[in-house]
Amino acid sequence: MRPPLLLLALSLSATLASPAAPSPNAASPTPAASALTAPPPLQERADHFLSLFNAGYQSLIAVRESAGWDAAVDVTPAHDAAAEATSRAFAAFTGHATVIAEARALLAHRTELTPVTVLQLQRVLLNAAEGPMTNPALARARIAAETAQDSTLNSFTFHLGNQPLTTNELEQRLLTSTDLAERRALWEASKQSGPALKPGLLQLQKLRNGVAQELGYPDYFALQFANYGLGTDEMLRLNDEFLRVLRPLYLQLHTWAKYELAKRYGQPVPKRIPAHWLANRWGQEWPALVAAANLDAQFAQAPARVGRQDRRTVLHRPGLRPAARQLLAKIRSVPTRRRRPQPQERPRLLLRRRSRRRRARPAQH
Repeated sequence: MRPPLLLLALSLSATLASPAAPSPNAASPTPAASALTAPPPLQERADHFLSLFNAGYQSLIAVRESAGWDAAVDVTPAHDAAAEATSRAFAAFTGHATVIAEARALLAHRTELTPVTVLQLQRVLLNAAEGPMTNPALARARIAAETAQDSTLNSFTFHLGNQPLTTNELEQRLLTSTDLAERRALWEASKQSGPALKPGLLQLQKLRNGVAQELGYPDYFALQFANYGLGTDEMLRLNDEFLRVLRPLYLQLHTWAKYELAKRYGQPVPKRIPAHWLANRWGQEWPALVAAANLDAQFAQAPARVGRQDRRTVLHRPGLRPAARQLLAKIRSVPTRRRRPQPQERPRLLLRRRSRRRRARPAQH
């Protein structure tokens, strides 16, 4: 993998400062035409840089994500090694010192660039901050720690007493069990991975802060918020505002949910919902509180691509639940509408209609 990557980096660094040479067979434009059509020299340089960078980025991230998926669903030393190698190759390109230097040099003249170009160059630097090759040892250590942490989490085996549990089994039992003693034991078992992850997380915290500081961010916290174009204080204020605005709705939903859960488990209504009453082990969502239409079984034998005639067939399939039948009837009845023209398009469309009417109007003598 190193030779192609090295050639790509060398090609990038060699062509950054100068735009591509024109074809010898191309016609030479007149000076007046060139002045009107040619982009500014700095914009042309930025476009050339971004076209090279995007080509390398798209190729390498596809390989990295594929290897990461393999490592997540089948935890083996070989898959972990592939995930780490592809992540290092990705960082070696996106965090290359030449990439960082060129993006910074172009952003120093941002007033001469288009807004979209400025945003892309800022994103280049944000990507570089995740694995800056200005400090290769630090970037490699961070990648190795991330890979090890993922491997520990994805391969962890939970235990309920002496019985091993897969993640899917644990989540399914939390979704269906109404025995509060069992639910408490399952919820506590779901936290067993914490002690195994803690040492690696402490190390990873320092490494993440280190790569962020390499490109001028105070810590990894600030780097993550920079992805949204916000500083730390701005993001905290935004989240505080979200909580303030949503609090009335949340209190109503929370009250309704705790009454429903108390009814399900035959318990007095609590002031706060105990964590093991929820079906999600992290409390991120509150599933299984209401019955929903299960369409999976009804569509198990349906064609992969459902057209109008296929929808009619499925709609009248024997045994289809009433809720599913009503939902499909609504889908079938939705008319297909043409896109409404935007306000800035309406004057142009009006002129076209008037032009058609003039052409269609018979000549008068």
